[in-house]
Amino acid sequence: MNGIDLIINFNGDMAFITASKCLPLQQVCIPARFERFQSPASWKIRVISHRPREKRIFAEVLAYNTFPSDFTAYQNSESPDLHEIERIDFRSIDTNGLLGTIRGSKGGRVFTPSTESVPVRTDYRHNTTKAQEQVPQSRVIMESFQVPIQEVHFKPGRAVFTQRIEQLGRSLEFEVVNENIKEEFDAVKNYFANILHVKKFQFHVEVTVKAGEIAKCSAISPEISRIDQKIIEGLKFEFVGRMIKNTAMPDFDQSLFTLDELFEAVTDSKVKPHVFYNQEEQFFLDLLSITGTKHYQHLRFLSDKHEHSILKLRFVIKPFSFVFLIASANNYYFVWETLDTEEATYIWRADKSLTALKHEVNRIDQILNAIKIHRKSSYIRNADEGFRRIYHDYSEDIDGFAKWKNELEGILL
Repeated sequence: MNGIDLIINFNGDMAFITASKCLPLQQVCIPARFERFQSPASWKIRVISHRPREKRIFAEVLAYNTFPSDFTAYQNSESPDLHEIERIDFRSIDTNGLLGTIRGSKGGRVFTPSTESVPVRTDYRHNTTKAQEQVPQSRVIMESFQVPIQEVHFKPGRAVFTQRIEQLGRSLEFEVVNENIKEEFDAVKNYFANILHVKKFQFHVEVTVKAGEIAKCSAISPEISRIDQKIIEGLKFEFVGRMIKNTAMPDFDQSLFTLDELFEAVTDSKVKPHVFYNQEEQFFLDLLSITGTKHYQHLRFLSDKHEHSILKLRFVIKPFSFVFLIASANNYYFVWETLDTEEATYIWRADKSLTALKHEVNRIDQILNAIKIHRKSSYIRNADEGFRRIYHDYSEDIDGFAKWKNELEGILL
């Protein structure tokens, strides 16, 4: 802490060294005859010596302000070292500065120290020279600024950015640690802007320079610190919601996509499923909760029946839908169900053979492509006998799901 500048904000009979840490006036060496400050004021001080074991700092006053001042970035970080401080002693206190800030001023004056001072009782008075000699030739630069989100890069457990520090005449790299951050989030930074309701991240940086060399760089950011699992869940839902509602999606030569293929197609290969999901079932359930689909019961039933260990769930982009693989005692069935349209449920029967499974997947893909190009009616007129349809009944006086389920179970023999 030696050599850094701090702000003390006075309010009544208390001296605040952070937003949540304050000391009685007697513990900052204000003479006993002055019981309180008449209006909020502040002093800018520089730490000469910090003695952690004694929970004290010895400082000099750089300016006396008859108005409150913003805390430094170091103080806003609520450093544990500051919260341990129980006493602040000063080399001297300027008479005009003390009286001016105690009494207050409507005009907002700034007093600089002069040679006239009031006596200060301090245990450091015999060690001042020694303390000064021990202070390293260093300075601390503190700045606050905003950085566009696109210029902040996410790395494992941290956010990294480069900023020019004018007082040094050079650019430095800073990082803010947050264990919730993944490197893969760099591809979805725009979604953080939406969730956090900002276009830029605010940063407070502190650079310690000793003997002309950079000794320490640190940074904090209120926005980066807010990135927790709740924010990430919100980002995930927004990303998935926009992904399936993307009406500008191009046409593809294929109709069936695995989860990996789906993300590659709709995110231009920038976002991989594992950023948010370890299993396709998690993605499927999120889709149901995000969209509020009218086929919720139907899709949950089909997902429970799907042979995940044999075949990955297949997704169709237009209309957004799913193809499930269901096994009976003698057959495989491919079931096509949409997320939120009134399309009928399409069912294709296939031989129960693992060797023929890949061929059947390709066949269903070709059928769905044909339906997309030539419409459903053309395919239905020429469909083979292994094809069946179940219509959805949305009548208010009928349990549409129960009716649909009974028909489906009658087919899955």
